[in-house]
Amino acid sequence: MPAIILKNICLKFQEHVVFDYLSERIEDGETYVLLGYSGSGKSTLLKVISGLLFPSKGEVIIGGKNIFSFSKVKMLELHKNSGFVFQNAALISNLNIFENLALFYQYHMNMKDDEIMERIQPFLKEVNWDDDLKLRPSMLSTGERILVSIIRAISHNPDFIFWDEPSANLDNLTAKKVDEIFRKLKKQRKTMILVTNNIQFGLPLADRVGILYNGKIIESGTPAEMKKSENEVTRSLLS
Repeated sequence: MPAIILKNICLKFQEHVVFDYLSERIEDGETYVLLGYSGSGKSTLLKVISGLLFPSKGEVIIGGKNIFSFSKVKMLELHKNSGFVFQNAALISNLNIFENLALFYQYHMNMKDDEIMERIQPFLKEVNWDDDLKLRPSMLSTGERILVSIIRAISHNPDFIFWDEPSANLDNLTAKKVDEIFRKLKKQRKTMILVTNNIQFGLPLADRVGILYNGKIIESGTPAEMKKSENEVTRSLLS
């Protein structure tokens, strides 16, 4: 059974049509890489799939049920079982690094600081984190903020992980760390959707690639299949 089914998703902002009866399936344990031109709505679609943004019409079906019919409690359960790596990290600027990482555990699990530290310590060690956790996000580099965002998204062991341009503007060392983390999660058969414009980063990680164009997924398939595509948009995005 597919982990996620998108059925006839429509979204308009005033007169601008973002999605026009968009449909797709993401299989359980699959890494699905979403490609598209800038402004095509990739990040917006990620927010719709994860339940952070409601469409004008359509369904996102997870576990056989449309998430947009969920009660607040059920939607909260979905979000507890999801991780989201936001574009540009989206850390809370007036909280320090530990406080940013602790939010999930304080809100959902009522855990104490020492228990939270025990949970996040292995992930900090994995990325060789040696900075003070009392620093604010503004004192970190772009790569460091992304690593904190990734730890925030994955340390509670979610089944669904949504990645929005995690490799953008990273130095080579940090990009390598992100790639290593992603591959480890892939081996664990997490269901992951990756939005990226960096095909050198995204294609080697993909089980399947989807092309978003003019409000629809116009084509999807394995990386090998997509490299043989005759579609001009697909060929342009993969070139």
